[in-house]
Amino acid sequence: MTPYDVAIIGSGIGGSTLAAILARAGKSVLLLEAGSHPRFAIGESVVPEFGARARLLAAAYDLPELAHIAEFQSLRHHVSANSGVKRNFSFLHHTPGRVVRDEHSFQFRTMTYPLGPDSHVYRPDLDHWLTAVAISRGAVYRERSPVQGIAVDADGVTIETPSDRHRASFVVDGSGHRSVLAARGEVTQRVDSRSIFTHMVGVRRQPRGDLPSPPDQGTLHHLFDGGWFWVIPFDNHSAAVNPVCSVGLTLDRSKHPDNDLGAEEEFFSFVERFPTVADQFQSARPVRSWVKTGRLQYRSPSITGDRWCLLPHAAGFVDPLFSGGMTMTLIGVDEVARRILATGSARLDGEESLEDCSGANLDVADRMVHGAYLAFRAPELFNAWFRVWAVGNFHASAGLARLVLKHLRTGDREHLEARHDAPHRRILGAGHPRLRGLFEEAHSIIGELDGTTVEDQQVAEVAGRLFRLLGDQSWIPPQFRVADPDRRHLASFTAFRLSGIILWGKRRAPEDMRELYYDVGPNFYWELTKALGREAARSLSAFRRVVTDAHTSRGRA
Repeated sequence: MTPYDVAIIGSGIGGSTLAAILARAGKSVLLLEAGSHPRFAIGESVVPEFGARARLLAAAYDLPELAHIAEFQSLRHHVSANSGVKRNFSFLHHTPGRVVRDEHSFQFRTMTYPLGPDSHVYRPDLDHWLTAVAISRGAVYRERSPVQGIAVDADGVTIETPSDRHRASFVVDGSGHRSVLAARGEVTQRVDSRSIFTHMVGVRRQPRGDLPSPPDQGTLHHLFDGGWFWVIPFDNHSAAVNPVCSVGLTLDRSKHPDNDLGAEEEFFSFVERFPTVADQFQSARPVRSWVKTGRLQYRSPSITGDRWCLLPHAAGFVDPLFSGGMTMTLIGVDEVARRILATGSARLDGEESLEDCSGANLDVADRMVHGAYLAFRAPELFNAWFRVWAVGNFHASAGLARLVLKHLRTGDREHLEARHDAPHRRILGAGHPRLRGLFEEAHSIIGELDGTTVEDQQVAEVAGRLFRLLGDQSWIPPQFRVADPDRRHLASFTAFRLSGIILWGKRRAPEDMRELYYDVGPNFYWELTKALGREAARSLSAFRRVVTDAHTSRGRA
């Protein structure tokens, strides 16, 4: 048997990224995949925080390929032309039997150049590409090799597959909810949901209404009391080549328990309840088999052991709402990689444990999603609650983007290492006391609705308290207008408007927030100029290629 430094189970985004990082650093890596690529995977929508973390990891581990997944244009040109663009999160709140009203629509826009836009990631392409990157960096890849047994001894780990036996000093399980190593303990998450999903063609574009950004240019959420639909198009830009749209329905099991209905039958039974949703799916047809799950939530009581550890999706899961899963994966990959490179194990003296890091992020996600499910009961509630999430989304991405820009300007690795500082260790910026305090207090307010029958008066009272709480946070940029219920579409992040937010932050933000989130110099505009220049150069190059081929190479155009 060839002894490896590290064996990694699962070649999804987590396993393949970790394999590439470790192999690039000189470790001998075995990457085991139960199936083969390309293959379907869920988790197709990302947030700005994901892109900033991808850039930081690319620089920190000298793996420039990771920067290609940070934003849409790089992803489209270098990784997958089948992916879509994501310029916004759009939320429409529905009442059964009624067309959705403009005043029940809400939107939060994502970053633009030079830090965005974000992507709808076509996972069959991305996971395959990342696996190829890992192989090109030196990892040994074995597909159709499901793990049948793992034995740990004093000297290492033995891994059994149907055709072989492998030996490694350390094993990482990145196989997701089908984890080989994870124990399924008591589910502690507050959220209790299940999903039905597939890929479809023929999904109509949602009319824009009064939304500032077209909803088909981002991830569309159809919300109702007891659940929500996602609509993630891959054909939503001018250069699109993929007609597929990812669609799904996630249901609160306390209101819609498990049943024996077929997946497609149950999905369309909910579609038909809401005229606006029914219109969007009128001509839709699936292009792959439907998937219907039981409870989505799980959590392993332990994520590390003697010579092994779990990546985040193997350690636990909450819900696809708010698209935080792949960000948590990158955080976990980063934490595992730096421990293995430093000590050869899952432990690092002076740092919090992987259990604490993973568990804290699961808790943040659970609190945010649980609050959202309670807010689904009425549009007034969700209008207040989604602002709590949006504030975290902005500060998490702004803080990490500042580190990216600082490193680009100075080349100093201290800006890369700062990603491990407390404010940046949690999703949604929850490592900062101000953000963590906002999330906890907001959840305690909306949590009063849990297990109750909500009256209109109570809805208005709870929504009002949430808006007052938001209004009391003087550290939130005034451009967000978070305390104004009529401002249903929050701040834009075009270069001009983002400049206004940065200038406010430099002059008016509290001292503890100013340096962390707004200490951005003129190189922001230099990076913007370079990003626009790259796109212009690509367009010119494509034009020249067409002209050259048409005039000098018969049969090519």
